[in-house]
Amino acid sequence: MSYMQPDEYSITFQKWAESIDPSYHSHRQGMVGPGWLPLLVDCMAELKSIGWDGGILQIKEKFGVLRLYISGTTPSISEVVNRYEERSRTVCEECGDAGEMRNTGGWLSTLCEKHFADRLAARDRRGG
Repeated sequence: MSYMQPDEYSITFQKWAESIDPSYHSHRQGMVGPGWLPLLVDCMAELKSIGWDGGILQIKEKFGVLRLYISGTTPSISEVVNRYEERSRTVCEECGDAGEMRNTGGWLSTLCEKHFADRLAARDRRGG
C-alpha cells in the first residue's frame, strides 16, 4: 500500500480516508502531521480486519498524541486504537522517525530532534 504524501501539515480526513479505502466514511475533519499517516493506515487496516465499520468521527493530535475517534467501537477495537495512540508517543508527527514529547512553547508535540529544532526556529522567527 502506498502512503499519501500531503503537501501541507494538515490534511482533510474525508479525502485522505477515501483515498486509502472508499468504505471509510468521515463526518468531521481533523489534522495530524504526515509522519503519523503510516500509523493511521496500519491502525485502520487492523481495525477493518476485526470488523470495524470504517466510520471516522475525528482524527487529531491532542497534547502531543494521536487521537482517533471512531464509530462502532468494541473492547477489541478500543484496544487497537489505544495501542496506536500510545505508539504515536514515540513517532515524529512530521517525518515518522523516532520522536519524543516536546514542549514547543506551550504546545506539546511528538517530534524528532530535527523537527523540534525546526519548530523552535519557526517560533523564534515569529517572535514567540
